[in-house]
Amino acid sequence: MTLIHWQKSRMRATAGVLLLLFLATTSPGIGWVPAVLATVQQDIEHAQDLYDFAEFQQAMDLVTSLIASGQLAETEERDAYIIRARSAVQLGLPTQAEEDFCAVHTLDQTWMPDPVMFPKDEVDLFNSAMPDCQQAAVEPDPEEGGEDVPFYKKPIAWAAGAGAVILAVLLLGGGSDEEETPAAPALDDFPPPPTK
Repeated sequence: MTLIHWQKSRMRATAGVLLLLFLATTSPGIGWVPAVLATVQQDIEHAQDLYDFAEFQQAMDLVTSLIASGQLAETEERDAYIIRARSAVQLGLPTQAEEDFCAVHTLDQTWMPDPVMFPKDEVDLFNSAMPDCQQAAVEPDPEEGGEDVPFYKKPIAWAAGAGAVILAVLLLGGGSDEEETPAAPALDDFPPPPTK
């Protein structure tokens, strides 16, 4: 009887550990957050290097994926938008560049391109985009509601769900002792060996 009860608790613990491993490798917000935080700055620096070596499309693709991840801190997001806007200027995409410069202005209103370090066409596009950016900031579109992320896409919802599942498995997974099948009776000792 004790052996069966011990095996049940061992099975519960094993199920809990397997569930944790599964959730850590599949659910967003649990397993990959440390990896993202460790490499974001390196990715931004790599994108800047790509821009410096005139690999504008690759730089733009890299920072676009970083921005889309939604895991950037405010200064990292600003830097990513700067690189994307500069790459868009060099690729001949002025509308994209203006939108990105507006995003930079929204994140950091004190930032301006250094006319010594930035090419003239980038500085000119930034300056021409600023009046539109400031007007858009003053007059938000009344038809657009706040773009909230649905609760099921937030990392906290995934963590809460995972915690609830783990708790349910550990507390309710084994059933009660009354439903257990009776233990098989102990076997008799071996018969004595044959003699000649």
